Amino acid sequence: MTDSLAENLTCIDCGAGYPLTYRLECDACRGLLELRYDIAKLRAAGPAVLAGSGLWRYAPVLPIPDPAHRVTLGEGSTPLLDCPRLARELGVRRLLLKFDGANPTGTVKDRSSATAALFDPLFAARFRQVRTAEVA
Repeated sequence: MTDSLAENLTCIDCGAGYPLTYRLECDACRGLLELRYDIAKLRAAGPAVLAGSGLWRYAPVLPIPDPAHRVTLGEGSTPLLDCPRLARELGVRRLLLKFDGANPTGTVKDRSSATAALFDPLFAARFRQVRTAEVA
């Protein structure tokens, strides 16, 4: 079962391909890896592929194939605040600021923590303990 349209990891230097597993670099050349997607399905779905709210609305473009692995405390869906006075002072037409104080812990790190928490059981990574100082 998969909601993700991510197909594999591909080295941006040598083109070597890898399955969606926990991998930080190319075995062949130590190059960076990027996600490759089913572009035909993305085009066909259009913007509707990102329907919903919160962090998991982006599930189709995250390398997390099984929805059962998702964890959430309600992060995401934080408001964009219109800042017209600051926009005028900066000389820009419009300025929107993301207010991540509405996340469960009040920080931007909630989104990354939610996705990182699932990688241990999913990819058998060696993340067993996260100290509060590293997250906060």
